[in-house]
Parts: sequence; structure tokens; C-alpha cells
Amino acid sequence: MSQLLSLTINNFMSFGENQIFDLKNQGLICLTGVNTDSASADSNGAGKSSVLEALYYVLYGKTIRGMKIDDVVRKNSVTGCFVRLSFTNKDGKLFEVQRNRGCKSDKNTLFIYQCLDSGEKIDLRGENKADTQKKLEILIGISANMFSQIILFGKGGMTRFSSLGDGEKKQLIEEMLDVAVYERAIKLVREKMNEFIKIKGRKQQELNLLLQHIATSEERVKDLEISKDEWCDRKQQEISKLEREISQLEIQSKTKKEDTILEPGLYEFQIRELEELVKEKNDQLGIVFSRKDELQKKFFDKQKELIKLHTEQTSTLSFLETEYRRIDELIFNGICPVCKQPTQEASFPGIDEYPGKIQRTKYAVAQSQKGITNLNVAREKLTSSIEQEEKQLREVIAATQSKTRAMTRELRSLQNTPNPAVVLQEVRQKLLEVNNSYQQGYPHQSKIDLANKTHQELLEKNQSLMEKIDQASLLISKYKVLIEVYTSIRSFVFETLLEEFNHKLLEYCQIFTQGQLFAVIRPTSETTRGVITEKVSINVYNNFGGENYDACSRGEKERIDFPIALALQDIAAKRGLGVGVCFFDELFEGIDEAGSRNMIELLKVAAQRIYTTTIIVITHNDTLKSYFPKHWSVVKQNSVTTLSCIQD
Repeated sequence: MSQLLSLTINNFMSFGENQIFDLKNQGLICLTGVNTDSASADSNGAGKSSVLEALYYVLYGKTIRGMKIDDVVRKNSVTGCFVRLSFTNKDGKLFEVQRNRGCKSDKNTLFIYQCLDSGEKIDLRGENKADTQKKLEILIGISANMFSQIILFGKGGMTRFSSLGDGEKKQLIEEMLDVAVYERAIKLVREKMNEFIKIKGRKQQELNLLLQHIATSEERVKDLEISKDEWCDRKQQEISKLEREISQLEIQSKTKKEDTILEPGLYEFQIRELEELVKEKNDQLGIVFSRKDELQKKFFDKQKELIKLHTEQTSTLSFLETEYRRIDELIFNGICPVCKQPTQEASFPGIDEYPGKIQRTKYAVAQSQKGITNLNVAREKLTSSIEQEEKQLREVIAATQSKTRAMTRELRSLQNTPNPAVVLQEVRQKLLEVNNSYQQGYPHQSKIDLANKTHQELLEKNQSLMEKIDQASLLISKYKVLIEVYTSIRSFVFETLLEEFNHKLLEYCQIFTQGQLFAVIRPTSETTRGVITEKVSINVYNNFGGENYDACSRGEKERIDFPIALALQDIAAKRGLGVGVCFFDELFEGIDEAGSRNMIELLKVAAQRIYTTTIIVITHNDTLKSYFPKHWSVVKQNSVTTLSCIQD
């Protein structure tokens, strides 16, 4: 744990030059002030709280009250200001930090030195002010937020623990516990888990796409196998057919029947007649097409006309109904909204004709809609009739063409009657070729083999992807377990700290309130509906008042906040967070005489703690200084504050 040794203030806020405060092993000190510049104030504005501001400024480069940094330079000072602090770190090494503002040399510089036993000073400044500030906070071992909550307690910009929000309370406690390592671990594990979730998602997408490829590949293999089977069936059928033809030709060759000579001219005449019939039917089919197109054109023209009429009638009906309702409402209300004159039915001539007009318009709308419907029905009937006629003509044409082809084949057969022996020889040769082709195997077998190979590769890739997805799922599950473990450890440490904290808090409350008022910190809170939420809350046990912190009086809150501050210091010190000094500003404000005596007793108890070598209590009540073993006083005279005396 660090130890503050000496604070030097030079022209900072109201302080004059080289005001030195020895902070080591001073015990319990009462710091009061005298403002000789103001007849309306004894100690207010003397510069008591400026000591806290100086300490906070030199360590963190800002003020508790959020002042502009240039405003820390004492008014009328021409040399600027600086604050210097010497301290030892947790390893016992001596350091000195000095922060300048508005100085002629080293105008706004932050210095950090390590002071060796030989008297030599090693400059520890970083590349820039931010880097130097980071080094300083590492050396002092406590952040600005922790410092303001643990080392300083009071008013004037210092937010007390009880006034922090839920998130801020948790953040402070977690920082005190140094559970950031668990937060970082959880963050790293969650990042790693999210990385594998993304990997799993990508692999799953690849798998889904691959499954589609596998399905396509499987279908292709099946199609190729079917094509092969069909080819084999065709070859077998062809062989069987050729074998049957050979048998028939062999019989014909043995039978030696004389061929019947038929007259080809008769076939040619019938073929010409059939061709003429086909031409005639095609002409009729063309006429049918023309009628169909003409019907479609007439229908669309008539339909357009009826739709236009229907739209106009519908618009007229809407206008009449709206106007009738408007006039009827005016007559009913009795006052015109425009001219504010009384309205009567006589004021609107022709109003009695509106119902008849509306009824006639509705009838006209219905008639035009009926006309559209009837037109559609007539079109469908005529279209169906024409399509039936078209179908009949096509059937006649197809039948005639089929008959023509058959007669043409018969004519050619008559004209080219082959020699059975020659035909037999040709068929046998063809059978031999077909048999050879069949014996050689399917000509596209290489495509089947390639498709099977590709399908097998896809299956292997599918297996590999599934294994990777399983591995990712396993890792994700492990990371989830790790997150739960780290979260549980963090919660355990958090709850353990609260247990220690509450033990000290109860002890301090007992001394301060004589057992009349206690407070404990809970990691959870119950809503009005009985729902338990993770919310750091302060539970108050009050013998005479409410048990809600916000409902407590100002004095009761002081009796709660001060023990909380002491308990925070104890727990922080146990974890090496502290500087050997703590400040309490205006502790006794709002506290009655009995409470002040109890507070002094509690301060004496706090002064006995081994890690707190100096406790400085700032107060404007001079009557209290007799209760303290040491008394420091700051005096403001002619706008300059000085440390006038130290009394033992």
C-alpha cells in the first residue's frame, strides 16, 4: 500500500507560496480555518478544502469540484502554481510528483521522479502527459474514482457511496476487489466463444450449401444410372426386335410367294386428296384465329367502356351520399360552421331530391356492374365455342396428316419392295453391330464414374464439416461453462467482500449510533412486486425512523454515510488500496452534540487502524479542536492562505 509523506502547495487556489503539509504518522488532526478577509465568515473561504483539492489535483490533474484547470492558479500570482507530493509505493520505494500550472518554465508539466538513497532523482516521465499520468496512477496504486470515494469524504463535489447509482456502486466495489481480471477473463472467453459461434455459423452455412450439392449430386448419379439402364433396355429390345425380323425374313425367303403387284397411282390420288383436305382445314383454322382475335378486341373495348361508366357512376354515388350527409348534418345541427347562421331544410333547395338521385345512381352502378359480369360470361362462352371449333379442326388436320403419312409409307413400300435375302443379310449385319455395341458396355460409363467420385468427395467433405461443427459446439459449451465459473468466482468474491464490509459497518454503526441505527449493503434488491434484482442497495435498520435510506433525515444519513466511508477504507486497505492518509471534510455538519461526541469516539477508533497513519478532519467548528490531539489551522489574509501553526 502507498504512503503519502509530504504535500507542498505553491500559489494553488488561495494558498500562498511553499505551504508544506507533513502527512506521515500525524495521527488524528483537526484542521480549522480563519478568514480575516471576510467580516461575514469566520472560517468559510479560508482554504481548508483547498488542501483536498491540491492533493487530488497533483495526483489526477483535475479538481473535485470540477473547476477549470487554469482557475487553480492563485489570483494575482505571476509565477503560476505547482503542487508537489512525495510518497512511497507499495514496495517502499520513494517517489516525488509535481504538477505545474501557468509556470514560466515548465508551464503545465507533470513531473515524476524516483528518489534514490543517494539523493539522485530518476525522471520517470513518459512520452506524453497521458503516458506520464498512467505511470503515476500505477505507482500510487489507486484510481481517481477510488481515491475520491475512499481517501476523501465530505462535501463540495465529493459524491458519497450512498449517492452513487447501482452501476457506480458495483463498479467501485469490483474495482476495490480487483475483479477486473475476472471481467477480462469473461470478456476474452466470450470473445473466443463468439468467434467459435461465428465459425460454427459459417461452417453450418457451408454444410447447408454442401447438403444441397450432395442432394444434386445424388440426383445426378441416379439420373445417369437410369440413363444407363434405359440404354441397356433399348439395346436388348433392339436385339430382340432384330432377331424377330430375322426369323420372319428367313420364313419369307423359304416361302417364295409371288408379290402382289399393287397400283401406285391409286395411292397417289388419295394422298393428293388428303393434302387438299389438310390445306382446306388450315384455311378454316386461320379464319377461326381471326374470329378469336376480333372477339378479344371487341370484348376489351366494351369492357373498357363499361368499367369507365361504372367508375363514373360510383364516383357520382359517393359524391351524392357525402353531400347528402353533409347537408343533413347541417340541418340537424342547425348552425352553419362557416357563416354561423341558422340552417333549415328550406336553406338547401333540392335536398328532398337527393334520396331519389342516390337510389337511381345505385341502380345504375348495379346495372353497369351487371353489364361487366354479363360481358365476361358471354366472352367466356364464345371463347369456349371458338376453342372447341379450333380443337376439332386440329384433330381433323392431325388425323388427315397421319393418314397421309401412312399411305405415303405404303406407297414407298410398294415402290421399293426389297429382296428378302438382301434384307436378311442387312438385318443380320445390324444385329451383329448392336450385339458388339452392347458387349462393349455403356459408352458414357466415365460420366457415371466421375459423378460417383464427386458424390463420394462431397460426402467426405460433409463428414469433415460435421466434425468441425461438433468441435465448435463442444468448445462453445466449454466456454459457456468457463463464463459461468468466472462469473460465479466474481460473485463469490463480491459477496465475501460485502460480508466483511457489513461486519465492519455494523461495528462502526454501533459506536456512532449506540445501537440505534444500523445499515448493511446488499447485492440484491426486492422491487415492490417482490422481484429480486441484482442491485446494490443500502438497507437501514432504524429504531426510531424509516428503514429506507432515502427516507432518512439528513442527520441519519450522516450517521450512515460516515461508517460506510470507514468500512470502505478498511476493505480497501485490506486489498492494498490506500495511501496512509484519509480526509474528512465538514463531518460534523448536520450532527447534534451527542452525535458529534460519538463521531469523535469513532474517529479515535479509526485512528488506531495500522494502515491509517494520518486522519485529517476539516471543520469550521473551533470548539471541536479540543477533542483532537493535534490541531492545524489555515489562515486567509489579504486573499492569501497560509498554514499558520501546528499545535500538538
